[in-house]
Amino acid sequence: MKKTQTLWALALLPMGGHAADANPLQPNIVLIMCDDMGFSDLGCYGSEIHTPNIDKLARYGVRFSQFKNTGRSCPSRASLLTGRYQHEVGMGWMAEVDEHRPGYRGQISRDYPTIAEVLHAGGYNTYMSGKWHVTTFGGFDAPNGSYPVQRGFERYYGCLYGGGGYYKPSPVFSNLRRITDFPDDYYYTNAITDSAVSFIKGHDPSRPMFLYLAHYAPHLPLQAPERYVQRCLDRYREGYDVLRQRRFEKQKKLGLVPADMSLPMFDSEFGGHRPAWTELTPEQQKQWTHDMATYAAMIEIMDEGIGKVVETIRRKGMLENTVFLFLSDNGATLEGGFLGQLMADLSNTPYRSYKQWCFQGGTSSPLIVTITNKIVEKRYFMLFIVVNCYLRLRKIVPHQIIDDPEFFLSYAEILHDRI
Repeated sequence: MKKTQTLWALALLPMGGHAADANPLQPNIVLIMCDDMGFSDLGCYGSEIHTPNIDKLARYGVRFSQFKNTGRSCPSRASLLTGRYQHEVGMGWMAEVDEHRPGYRGQISRDYPTIAEVLHAGGYNTYMSGKWHVTTFGGFDAPNGSYPVQRGFERYYGCLYGGGGYYKPSPVFSNLRRITDFPDDYYYTNAITDSAVSFIKGHDPSRPMFLYLAHYAPHLPLQAPERYVQRCLDRYREGYDVLRQRRFEKQKKLGLVPADMSLPMFDSEFGGHRPAWTELTPEQQKQWTHDMATYAAMIEIMDEGIGKVVETIRRKGMLENTVFLFLSDNGATLEGGFLGQLMADLSNTPYRSYKQWCFQGGTSSPLIVTITNKIVEKRYFMLFIVVNCYLRLRKIVPHQIIDDPEFFLSYAEILHDRI
């Protein structure tokens, strides 16, 4: 049985030769993954949330309307990092424990190299900042062989697990050293950005770079500096019914959904009756408004950080040879009670259901692929799944590292107007 080797963004590779030669024309790669963000939560996907930096990546790249993830954090990350189906690499479910049965080992099998291991062997410098979540729990007292710097990343900062809160996340590591003390102004999203910026500043631009920027935002808990929340509040006082319809109409104008599509209502997800905004009590409306403003603020802080990363790459003179990918690991979650479900209902517009279910609300997320020296601003409608976000390996690494590469779609074809 042939093993699927997917393509990853570096099918863009008219840019380079063999990775083993560390050809300076090989593209730098910045892979950005956010956490629990719905299909419609970016400005360029219909949202009122301000995401100018991500929207700019979309303007210079391709937006996918039919990108599918696994519906769950750990399996999506395992597929993304290996180019394999999640069960094949031992990550069919979450990373809490090793269930000692095939497909459910709680971490990525050593039988399958990660993208970082492949690219590092091919001459890339490899960095990661953010959420790992593909290793089993064990107290995190000692490296278990599955930490980022043991799976191909030269430098790492972030949480090995989900992270908990944004002000004192845990367990945070710098390479193999655990960090337990945090300054008073610490905010995890900003720390992820700052470490990524530090990695880029220290990078030798004569070598190709791979940066995996794995944001925790906008995963629960809802936590953001109040000044960011306050600037978002007024946008949500109209309530979710008006906003959901507005997002949907914008999606039509953007070409992300069919022009003749009607906005579906999913009463079954609410026990048979989805409440209208006007049915909520004033207290419930106030709470939903503040919660949604906090959620939006978390995304806007992440977007600011992405802008800093792009600007740092530009100042290093690397921007014109850098490929960016942006995606989410799954759809928005209904966690957070009744009002949280109504938030997710807006975030996943126009789709049904939520994170961890296999309806489109759980498995649909944005995917933006950008090569920065050409304005493309295309929309691509072909079905594309998270396992496809691997690279065209034959162009990147020596054949002895990865055998049987299978090529079935090239980003190059998309970005060069052959759609």
